[in-house]
Amino acid sequence: MRKELAGCTIDYAYCEPKDLDLAVPAAPQTLQQIMSRYPRSWARAFNALYFYPGKPPVTKGIAWENQTFWSWDEDPWPCFVVYPDGRADILFKPTKDEVRKTRVAFSAGPLLLGVDLEETMRLGGYTGFTLSRKTAQAAVGITEDQKVLHVAVDSATVYELADLMKQAGCVKAMKVDSGSSTSVLYRSGEKFGNMTAVITAAVVMRSVLDRALPVGGTETERKACDGKFLDAPNFSVTEFRCPCCGMVRVSVGFLKLVTLLQKLRDRIQSPVYITSGYRCPARNKAVGGA
Repeated sequence: MRKELAGCTIDYAYCEPKDLDLAVPAAPQTLQQIMSRYPRSWARAFNALYFYPGKPPVTKGIAWENQTFWSWDEDPWPCFVVYPDGRADILFKPTKDEVRKTRVAFSAGPLLLGVDLEETMRLGGYTGFTLSRKTAQAAVGITEDQKVLHVAVDSATVYELADLMKQAGCVKAMKVDSGSSTSVLYRSGEKFGNMTAVITAAVVMRSVLDRALPVGGTETERKACDGKFLDAPNFSVTEFRCPCCGMVRVSVGFLKLVTLLQKLRDRIQSPVYITSGYRCPARNKAVGGA
């Protein structure tokens, strides 16, 4: 989904931990190249930051998938993990044995919630970015009800990114990437960020949830939550999704439109059926739209 907020564009999606996967190519590729060879069905993918051992720059990366360590460091960064039973967690400096108990694991950072960001930056040895610089940013987090949230923003500081994840209801979150390598790809072909960036792994959401991002400066901007509309109880986000990729863009204007549709339904005392909601560029072209 997309959301316009305070002068920036946010691309985000929720998924169940069991639907999170990792795609690791034999050599670094673009996100599109990696996903063109992904063998399973999928809805959305984003870049996972780590570097192969022995190649500069020296980082503290982990990539673990299908009982294989694609990368390992004895002094690792924080690690996002999914266990075989479907639980998600973020581990701080996990051991190799701890990672082996998981189904999928990838590292990045720093941690964004419940920590002193300046101290976390220092302890992690992070370089190449500062906390106060506005640039493209991405983060992954876990909500209180054990849903995975990935957010990519076209312009924000790390402080703002941390606040965004907190507003979104995450109880744990870590930064995934920033700058020119931030990229998101949908199965429909919809893109966000830099598609020319060469990356070492992709995190795959095999399906996404009907759940809107509950953030924003006003109550109006928080109307759509968990697929429901507070001011339009007879409508759901699902009705407005693109039929080919499931994407929908949530904005203040969109929420006002849904509220008007609810008023119309109340007045005529009859269902209002949505036959065409959001169309991604590929869908719009296919049906000859404007």
